[in-house]
Amino acid sequence: FFFVFFFFVFFQMLFALEALDDSCNLTEPLGLQMAEFPLPPMQAKMLLSSGFLGCSEEMVIIVAMLQVQHVFVSPRRHKRDAARRKLQFACVEGDLLTLLNVYNNFISHNRNSGWCGSHFINYKSLVRAREIVRQLRLTLRRFGVSLLSAEGDVEVILKCIVAGQFANAARLHMGIELQVYWIAVVVVLGGDVIVKAYVLVVYCIYFIPFQQ
Repeated sequence: FFFVFFFFVFFQMLFALEALDDSCNLTEPLGLQMAEFPLPPMQAKMLLSSGFLGCSEEMVIIVAMLQVQHVFVSPRRHKRDAARRKLQFACVEGDLLTLLNVYNNFISHNRNSGWCGSHFINYKSLVRAREIVRQLRLTLRRFGVSLLSAEGDVEVILKCIVAGQFANAARLHMGIELQVYWIAVVVVLGGDVIVKAYVLVVYCIYFIPFQQ
């Protein structure tokens, strides 16, 4: 029963993303293009929406950063210093903009491993993210998606995130509960930037392997 229910919900999501038509065939060109990305459908929709919204340069970075693990490191003996450094990159708009901020600072500091070490950032993860950015840019060019920058317009970036992640929308109730408008599991990891002032939130799901 759970297996059938899962696929029902998954197909509903694909319909909402406009990746499937009424006959459950991939739409053209959106559905076919989404299928070519080795990414969750919602992230693929974010990328393909970024061209006409004018923030594709920022979106390839955000999606690339979502593919790597352990961006921040927190050594046992330096947990307070690591937390303080992380706050320097924090954005009130949420963790996705924080990841964008980290990557842009990494590039502006010439991809320096010493800078990463002093800021408690995983150098190997950022190098991997840069390679993913390169691959995503090539794919977007192949699909004819313009590579444009939002030029600091955060609202445009947030609109693009919602274009793909709208299914992961939740409303804050009484400051203690989240009313979720889609079937999902929310895992809050220690150290994430949480802004309690927002009544509505859109979240992403990270799949992190359990360690023995």
